[in-house]
Amino acid sequence: MSTFITGQLMNLSRKFTNGMAHRGSFPGRVLGKVNQETDQQLIDRLERIDYIMASSAMALKCVDARVMNGPENWYLSDHYPVMALFKDKGIQPEK
Repeated sequence: MSTFITGQLMNLSRKFTNGMAHRGSFPGRVLGKVNQETDQQLIDRLERIDYIMASSAMALKCVDARVMNGPENWYLSDHYPVMALFKDKGIQPEK
């Protein structure tokens, strides 16, 4: 990651989230049963291994970025999805 950051790419979710509870992308709770871990053990070892990186020009168009690690995705995968929303002049987001 340091190579990308020093190469002028921006970590998009950093601006829109606070702390590991909001940025953690691994492990998903689906691994609890497989690894014989409790939800709390999984939360305690939550880490960030999934990113969306963008150039500074593209980052200016980003209006939201986050790791989708809420209850609706706890059992979706071993990694939580990441998303970024961009807005450009003349393009209206769907309602």
